[in-house]
Amino acid sequence: MKKLFLLLCLLALPILAGAGTPSSIATFESLGIYWSTPEGATDNECQVFYRPKNTTTWKPGLSLWYDARNAEYRGSLVHLTPGTTYEVMVKLVNTGTTNTFEATTWSEEFPVANVVELPASSISRLVITQGGTANGYVLYTGPSGGTATIDVNGTVDQNIKISAPYIIIRGLTLKNAARNGIRLSTGAHDVVIENNDISGWGRVMSDGWGDNDGAIHSSSTPSLQRVIIQRNKIHHPRSDSNNWSEFRSLSGSYHPTGPEAVTFYDTAGNHVIRYNEIYSDQDHYFNDGFGGGSNHSYAGFPNRDSDIYGNHIQNVWDDGIESEGANQNVRIWGNFIEWTHNKIATASTATGPLYVWRNISPGTRIFVGDY
Repeated sequence: MKKLFLLLCLLALPILAGAGTPSSIATFESLGIYWSTPEGATDNECQVFYRPKNTTTWKPGLSLWYDARNAEYRGSLVHLTPGTTYEVMVKLVNTGTTNTFEATTWSEEFPVANVVELPASSISRLVITQGGTANGYVLYTGPSGGTATIDVNGTVDQNIKISAPYIIIRGLTLKNAARNGIRLSTGAHDVVIENNDISGWGRVMSDGWGDNDGAIHSSSTPSLQRVIIQRNKIHHPRSDSNNWSEFRSLSGSYHPTGPEAVTFYDTAGNHVIRYNEIYSDQDHYFNDGFGGGSNHSYAGFPNRDSDIYGNHIQNVWDDGIESEGANQNVRIWGNFIEWTHNKIATASTATGPLYVWRNISPGTRIFVGDY
């Protein structure tokens, strides 16, 4: 009888054991939330509530989306405060099951273990192969924390090549790289690129237009994650992109191809790109402002758990922001995008959810011709 009573008591409890523990992936102002539970279903809404730790008032977030393909609830909390620990509660409406956990947003202060002061002027590429740790980044900057210029005059592919983790690039003027201002290679992750001025990069191909050379570029680096690109001026590439009415013999297509400000191919995601100025002139247009590939894939740009906000982007023949591929808990807001063809491209979104809100797009470009 006692065993039967105990069994009935256990059956009466909410299903927490075995329901799975929610997890989260942070940025400065967002939390991506993930929860797999046997109770999950498209018709069992999962509400989410949050509050700063040691406070009493719960705030509602947007309910998580249920993906039946892998039986997982996913979604994001946004407009959070950097460097803050939050209590997060998820609740299934139909069954009343709840689960509460803690998550902390990124701090905007990066610990620095070593400072490398570059010469005020250099014509040589900077190659970074030794990095720091989560407890202490290596900062590359100008003399006494001021500015420094690296102008390679088109003689080498990059101004800076990084293949090490926990690096900060701050306050540099990078000019005239043959292909990329900054190249992020295998071994790079947790990289902060801030307060720099990048110009004059990119190849001019035999038909007179450019290729997809990014001022900040990574190509097929699946281990690359947590790249922060903030408060940079990226402008006036060496090359130009064709527009949608100009046929390119090299590609056999009218699709624009040319320089970009940020180009990432199939990274691990969890990036933040914010408060950058992207601009040029009529003879040196971008293909995309921010973009990459592979577009129709479960990776792509920026892949997952990433924020793009507060940027001013202009002079683009295709997409101001090309967010295509997985788009798993990707958030895009507060950008000012003008003089582009598309403002924000999102086809296709293979995984989701993708959030796009409160962007401003006052002007576009009109093309005449067949394509």
